[in-house]
Amino acid sequence: MATITVSKRITLTDDTRHRLRVWISETTNNIPATLFVYQVIPMVPLDTEFSDIFVHVASYADITNYPEGEAGPDSAFFRKYFFDLVFDNLALLEEHWERIMGSIYHTTTDLARLNEMDPVEIQIRSF
Repeated sequence: MATITVSKRITLTDDTRHRLRVWISETTNNIPATLFVYQVIPMVPLDTEFSDIFVHVASYADITNYPEGEAGPDSAFFRKYFFDLVFDNLALLEEHWERIMGSIYHTTTDLARLNEMDPVEIQIRSF
């Protein structure tokens, strides 16, 4: 059985908002750790400085189409193994955490089915 370990840390920012940091700390059976899609966008329109913005959890198609680590010449999208989000309240953070875990489950289930593997076990670690 393939496994994936999703780690999360919730901290308070200086202005008392809640920061959620999520990362894939371990995977087995060729399940990629880079499940989070980012997009390179200009800091301000028509600027030459760019920023990497977390967009969503990768689908199977994203895993096959977007490179790991940094954007390629043909796309502004790429995948990383972590992301950070900041929320105004804890209830909103928890709501998004559930959605994120649902997306991770969906993607890993697709990967297992398409690669004819047993279902993927998702382990969660909180720090």
